[in-house]
Amino acid sequence: MTKLWTALIEVIRMMIMLMVIVAVLGEVEKRILSSMMTWHDYYGMILLGGNVLLFLVLYRNKLQFHGWYRSAETQRKLSGKVTSSFISLGIILIVTPAILSWLG
Repeated sequence: MTKLWTALIEVIRMMIMLMVIVAVLGEVEKRILSSMMTWHDYYGMILLGGNVLLFLVLYRNKLQFHGWYRSAETQRKLSGKVTSSFISLGIILIVTPAILSWLG
């Protein structure tokens, strides 16, 4: 039963960190991009996708090892290939609104 509670607390911790980090990053990016170009509402969804991918890499490679839940099967870092793919895709998604604005 203790393992269930620690897992539940860890999920709550992860969700709070996700909401805070993605909200702060998204707002900073939105302010920077909207000062340089016309802002469309769907750009926020593109930024959200990129920020969630970057948070996933940060959580799986760093933050999960400092939480409450310990399990051998879930406490693995992402492979180097997956990490670089997610980071690249996240950066591409974050830059996409600027490219879309520039194109048309």
